[in-house]
Amino acid sequence: MKNALESAETARNNRQIDRLVRASADSVEKLTLRRFYPMLETRYKDWPLEDTSPPSWRLWLDEDEMASAPTAVTAAGTALDITKIFARPDGRPPFDCLEVNLGSSTVWASGSTSQRTIAITGVFGYQINDVPSSTLAAAIATAPAAGTTSQITIGASWEIGVGSLLLVDSERLNVTGRSMVTTGQTLQSPLDDELSAQVVQVTSGAAFTEDEVILLDSEKMRIDEIAGNNLIVTRAWDGSTLASHNGSAIYVPRLLTVERGACGTTPATHSNGATVSLFRPPDLINQYCIAYAEVALLDESSAYARTIGASDTQREAAGARLDRLEKKVLKGFYRVRDR
Repeated sequence: MKNALESAETARNNRQIDRLVRASADSVEKLTLRRFYPMLETRYKDWPLEDTSPPSWRLWLDEDEMASAPTAVTAAGTALDITKIFARPDGRPPFDCLEVNLGSSTVWASGSTSQRTIAITGVFGYQINDVPSSTLAAAIATAPAAGTTSQITIGASWEIGVGSLLLVDSERLNVTGRSMVTTGQTLQSPLDDELSAQVVQVTSGAAFTEDEVILLDSEKMRIDEIAGNNLIVTRAWDGSTLASHNGSAIYVPRLLTVERGACGTTPATHSNGATVSLFRPPDLINQYCIAYAEVALLDESSAYARTIGASDTQREAAGARLDRLEKKVLKGFYRVRDR
């Protein structure tokens, strides 16, 4: 969202944007009746009764749709053969029901009551989409309790930031903070305090990535292109002040504060160089959340008094394009309640 608005980095601004992003995520979940992040856990369902429709060999998951096939299922405390249980629909998630193989001896069992008889363990949510985005620049040597925070250092990545959900080996980490660390490189030729001075000469351009932000002294710069060991940058980025630099150390925002064992996973140790993957929700959902938060920010900034036109033609600026985007989201992602 901050990239979309080219918003300045301030603590007050960050808190406001955090609040609006949370509101937009809550809005899309209520709108679609879905959650789009993967959650590893055990959930319980009632036994499908014989005299109901659908038949008892099919278990509808409803709001507990799964992003992957279950890893374990028990019925009345008895573990079932997972190979004899089909996740439907075939092909790809989200899976909205489980069926026992009618050609096998596997059946659901109810015990003394049908209530919460069936326990399903697996990843719940819309889908799993983890994309390799960086690597660990230092090993993670400790495995604290889930929910505690740690600091980790990653390699070059333009898209990992606060709010990112990461996957390292089998552990998910939720990024809650980001700060600067040194790259070990210094500016190789002086840089004037002019917006047109856009070439930052470094020792190794391979250590950076486009769209990453670098810090020289107190000035931030965004990398637009990399040509060998030359970084082509936009100066005075993120509300920082244009200044001259000579031999300055180059810093990058690669020190992350993370919540360990996020989304039901187990904290673990990880080796230096381990792949860091970024979870990506569907593009349209991400676009809607950003747009919703942007409109809310503009409304708050104007005390909900934005208008278009004047006199008899004056009307409220209600974000008509957001309504169109919302219709696309409903068409593509609304979870139908009725079967």
